[in-house]
Amino acid sequence: MNLLNLIIAEKPDIAKAVSKVLPGNPQWKNGYIEQGNYCITWCYGHLLTLKDPEDYGEQYSRANTSNEKLPIFFNDWGMKVADKGPALLKNGNNAPDKGAQLNTIGMLLKKAASVIIAGDVDDEGQLLVEEVLEWHHYAGPMKRLDTGALNEASLKKAMSNLMDNAPWHIRAVSAKARSVADFALGINGSRFFSNIYHANLSVGRVQTATLGLVVARDALIEGHSAMKYYLLDMDADLKTNGVHTVRFIPAEDCDALVDGKFIDQVFLKKLGDRYNGKTVSATVAKEALTETPPLPLSISALKTYCSSKYNIAPEETLKITQSLRMNYGGLITYNRSECRYLPENMHMEAPGVIAAVQANLGAKWNFPGLDTNIKSKAFSDKNVGVHHAIIPTAQKADVSKLSENELKVYKAICGFYMVQFMPPAIKERTRLTILCPEGRFETTSTRVVKKGFKMVMDTGKDEESALSDVPAGGYECEMSNPIIVEKETKPPKRYTDASLEEDMKNVAKYVTDPEAKKLLLLKDKDSKEEHGSIGTAATRSAIIQTLKKRGFIRNDGKNIVSTQVGRNFYNILPDEIRKPDLTAKWWSIQQDIQEGKARPEDLYREVLASYARFSALDYPTLNLSSGYAQDRPEIGKCPRCGKPIIEGKKGFGCSGYKEGCTFTIWKEGQYGAHKVLAASGKKVTASMVKSLLKNGKVLVRGLTSEKTGKKYDAYIVMQDTGRGVFLNLNFDNVPKPKKKK
Repeated sequence: MNLLNLIIAEKPDIAKAVSKVLPGNPQWKNGYIEQGNYCITWCYGHLLTLKDPEDYGEQYSRANTSNEKLPIFFNDWGMKVADKGPALLKNGNNAPDKGAQLNTIGMLLKKAASVIIAGDVDDEGQLLVEEVLEWHHYAGPMKRLDTGALNEASLKKAMSNLMDNAPWHIRAVSAKARSVADFALGINGSRFFSNIYHANLSVGRVQTATLGLVVARDALIEGHSAMKYYLLDMDADLKTNGVHTVRFIPAEDCDALVDGKFIDQVFLKKLGDRYNGKTVSATVAKEALTETPPLPLSISALKTYCSSKYNIAPEETLKITQSLRMNYGGLITYNRSECRYLPENMHMEAPGVIAAVQANLGAKWNFPGLDTNIKSKAFSDKNVGVHHAIIPTAQKADVSKLSENELKVYKAICGFYMVQFMPPAIKERTRLTILCPEGRFETTSTRVVKKGFKMVMDTGKDEESALSDVPAGGYECEMSNPIIVEKETKPPKRYTDASLEEDMKNVAKYVTDPEAKKLLLLKDKDSKEEHGSIGTAATRSAIIQTLKKRGFIRNDGKNIVSTQVGRNFYNILPDEIRKPDLTAKWWSIQQDIQEGKARPEDLYREVLASYARFSALDYPTLNLSSGYAQDRPEIGKCPRCGKPIIEGKKGFGCSGYKEGCTFTIWKEGQYGAHKVLAASGKKVTASMVKSLLKNGKVLVRGLTSEKTGKKYDAYIVMQDTGRGVFLNLNFDNVPKPKKKK
């Protein structure tokens, strides 16, 4: 086989897309495609990874590296073959063998006259192909393919305008430097603190900054002191045009405001009394508004949407998109994109995509007014980044094979795409304004005149009242009925997986150092979705899950809270390795590398200098073991010693067990109420234990008689003998179930 051009794609679906725009018939082989004068092969993401210290010798293992032997650093940090992915894909195929594919590429390189790099158009996409070329010592000609958009029109244009790879090479050098720096910080920082505290601890540039977001949010919530503040509402009588409630909006320079709020009622009471019964001039104005459809989805927007609408965890949403992309013939485009825009030339593909979606989801999945001649603002070349928005493909499939959640995610992606071809919503906003020396009284009403895309998608932004029926113009109105509305400041909400990822995309807003904030924002200047970010769309979910595995954060229902270990550990870390500022500093050095102002060694020296600084500090004595008690929510107080009761695998026990308290309520057992619960298919739950600890009993409905099989209700009562806790049934004053209306 004499190859003229070897195209190395980042992943198989890019290879398939490129194949569609090349001349000749594709001949599929094991790990590559022969097509005319081209051969196309692919990576599976990173086929190589940095060697672990242990790969250099047992003397570098974690067990053998005391702090005296740190830091570990190799001047030319070597690579090794990366591990396989999941053992078995959903479609039944075996997971790709990265080592085998690496060998396939090596075989093809020996026959290649030139190479075309088709990684993602970012630093990481360049690196993962170039590191394979370096592994095989390839030194021949190289070109770069723009893979920013994978539709046929864009790829045809890109193939006819191949770029010189030389300017891209330095981006791979910069990405490799960042990779080594991250690895070195993680290994040395994690081992240093693990050795000090005799616990399994870890630090990382993104991981630790993410932990800091949760710790800071929890501190704000738990340290919040509610403050009352007040608002003033009054009735404005427009006579024949009705009575409308208006709210007072003070002038910005109002002396009675404290941090923008009225914290006492005196000023508002005097104002209300002054205008009560007074006739004043009012203005009613009309404003025409156009609400365009929401943009197609990025992975972050999709996670947030599915979390709020379907209660699907962000990590599960990501896995589902991977399945939708890799299985069923490929129902969606690249699934880890943080872009919500589409290349303009993809507009011409809409009829085929929409036809496939409607064939897949059926005629009942209707979008009234759908018109593929409509071109929404989503089609914008200047706003497309490394990838475009996640949209459906023209692939037809039997969607009955999708799981319930897969279908929900697929419909969400399709829906946000389909509304791009529906008319905008036309609205009219009516505003009633009454000016006064102290500010103004005001209220608004928004009426949807033409629903447009809102026929199928509720964006929940419109509040309509009778004010919409009032014609525009000037009015005399009588003010009356002043009401002081009491409010209370609320702490910020706890993080969820979705909202934490969202803040990772916008972490610069929490950065106090002006230079670091500036650099973080500059890093994302070309992104519409990220504004001073840490992590990537591909890594954020995994980082959050890693923090959970480490015992630094945990779920409390849908919310995420930091554990005591996580808080203690974060709080003892020096600022230079725990804040997002570190990402800004490293990015600045990476930019200097790309501009020829610095070398990778400059970044490595920064990491080692940082280690020298933080390893020379004194640290407090703390128990940073991921403890049984401190990492679990309190269910109630122990009746014996007053310490928190917490949940374990087999029961609910006293957190003072190390001090000798043996109080335990088992989840399952063979005697008393435990036996009855087991026969009824039930077991003791946390909510039951809360009631037992508080009231000594808990009502349980739907128990099953072993003799008759009939259902009945009873109280379970707790009896603590001091030697053990017994649960028994009690039928005294059991309330009858409420009848359903």
